[in-house]
Amino acid sequence: MATNLLNEMRIVMVGKTGVGKSELGNSLLGQKHFKSQGFAGSVTSKCKFGTRKLSHGMKLVVVDTPGIFDTRKSNKDTSMEIVRCFGLSSPGPHIFFFVLRIGRYTQEERDTIVNLKNIFGEQVMKFVIVIFTGKDTLEHSDNTLDEYIGSDENLQTLLIECKGRCKAINNWADKKHLSMDVDAIMDLVQCTIAVNGGNHYTGEMYAVAEKALKERLEQLEAEKNKEKLALERRKQEIEEENKAQKQRLEKEMKMKRAQLEKEQKERERKAREDHEKKQRELVTEAERLHQLRIEDDRKAKLQQDILLQEKEKLEEEKEAERRRSEQKRREMAQEQERLRKEEERRRIEQEEVEEKKRLEEEERAQLEEERQERLREFEERRQEQERILKEEEKKWEEMKDSRERLRQELENNDGVLNKIKNFFVSGWKRFVSLFGY
Repeated sequence: MATNLLNEMRIVMVGKTGVGKSELGNSLLGQKHFKSQGFAGSVTSKCKFGTRKLSHGMKLVVVDTPGIFDTRKSNKDTSMEIVRCFGLSSPGPHIFFFVLRIGRYTQEERDTIVNLKNIFGEQVMKFVIVIFTGKDTLEHSDNTLDEYIGSDENLQTLLIECKGRCKAINNWADKKHLSMDVDAIMDLVQCTIAVNGGNHYTGEMYAVAEKALKERLEQLEAEKNKEKLALERRKQEIEEENKAQKQRLEKEMKMKRAQLEKEQKERERKAREDHEKKQRELVTEAERLHQLRIEDDRKAKLQQDILLQEKEKLEEEKEAERRRSEQKRREMAQEQERLRKEEERRRIEQEEVEEKKRLEEEERAQLEEERQERLREFEERRQEQERILKEEEKKWEEMKDSRERLRQELENNDGVLNKIKNFFVSGWKRFVSLFGY
């Protein structure tokens, strides 16, 4: 449907996994909206979209697809995601971005374009713009985009199909250069929309997608009801199994209880016999232990006498060691006193040195202050002399101006006197001529 004034611009990004569709979407939206990572694994698992307001008030809608045109995905998964993609870009995208990464144009990517045309029809190429990510690769290799495209005949064929509409972008560039790339892409988008008369893509695929979505919802509802009935039947079966198992367990427990009572009586009889036997053994063991205790007492008394002798010997050795230790403590005390006096002497010498240094520092500081004071006085005298010279120069200039004015006045006065003289001379001549002198 054509419109003269667009209030919404819808873009759908397609391409194989890992070419940088999510980063491109974030660059177009000016924010981290789509989750992306810098390694070759699909982060986007479902179609997602993001929006932003453009400077002229138009709404931009960008749809990120999880490789839905990837030939390695099953037809069922692809169909369901196409339906979801249509719903997010309804009533239809104005532009399809076919996203490629700078590098080798693979057969898989060529198959993606074939799938795109098979699904949407040949007319979709009027709405396709090829976006190359990884522009920095070209900059590092000192190549241009035209040179890169010219090196691959398949790329040239693709660009011919979409009327040469392509741009490159470095999604990781600094803010200034990224903004320039985005502006160039948006200018191409607006130009393409204008060429298409403001029309968005429409086709039979949208009707098929809506029908497929409705059938899928009905199928999911039927499967849900079927699962619910199966769960209820399974619940009844489990209850019956639990009831039968409970009866079986009660019967087994009754039999086991009788068996346990019989075994308990047998264990009690055997325990009594064992107890009587142990009692007899304990009496015999007590008599043997009594004899052993007597022998142990005799040995303990002998051991005690030996220990007493060794203790007296140890006491003597301990006393001798105490005297030696006392002597060492006295010697150490004397040495510590000597070291303390030596340390005190060094401290006094250090204080004298520091005091001498302090006095020298004060003297140097005083000399520096006097030098600075003399410099200030010299500077003040110099400034005063400069001021006097400037005043003298100013007076001299004023005197020169006064002399010039005086000279001009004198010249003016001489002109007046000459005029008066000429007047009287001419008057005298007329008088003489009149009276005949």
